[in-house]
Amino acid sequence: MNRKFTEEERGFVLANGEGRSTEDLTEMVNARFGTEHSVSSICSLRYRIGAKSGRDTRFRPGDEAGAEYRFRKGHQSCTKGRRWDEWMPKESQERSKAGWFRKGHSPHNKVPVGTEFVKNDGYLWRKIAEPNRWRQVHVLVWEESHGPVPEGMCLTFLDGDKGHVELDNLMLISKKENRLMNSPHSSSMRTSDTQMTKANIGLRRLTERIREVEKEG
Repeated sequence: MNRKFTEEERGFVLANGEGRSTEDLTEMVNARFGTEHSVSSICSLRYRIGAKSGRDTRFRPGDEAGAEYRFRKGHQSCTKGRRWDEWMPKESQERSKAGWFRKGHSPHNKVPVGTEFVKNDGYLWRKIAEPNRWRQVHVLVWEESHGPVPEGMCLTFLDGDKGHVELDNLMLISKKENRLMNSPHSSSMRTSDTQMTKANIGLRRLTERIREVEKEG
């Protein structure tokens, strides 16, 4: 039975905690004072008074932590091949059935195909199929006219407005160009003027091409 710790017990834990596991320390405390403190209560006390063990308990790749508690290879469940009535009381079966989904059940948050909403990323998404397939609307708009976005490329909104999902407001750029446009040092490349943004991207591409030619030459 747990009870409040005395000052003597607190001092003992503080003086003997270093280098010992909480399990070992609990046995020492109970043996020393004739108490029945639980491991969890001693663990809580250690935390409160700062009686750390100083042991490195970090888990590393290859460690076999908890191996003694795992099922052995070839282990079979005690309920395998048995009917409910053989191992579960009727009342427990009914409580379990109460939580089952019924045939035709539909979650309260299910929405029909075609539903659109803005997610946390700021993009407009559309549900395109069941059970829960969604795609960004601006990508769908682009693909309707130009086909799939090539690998290594992405779409940018020329006026910077993710809610302006129109084909003439979209431009295909490389992911490298996109990272550059999102960089604080090149933020001026992206403007609210679609033509200006397009011109900035074109100028950047021209500059990169000149550098490549100079390196080749």
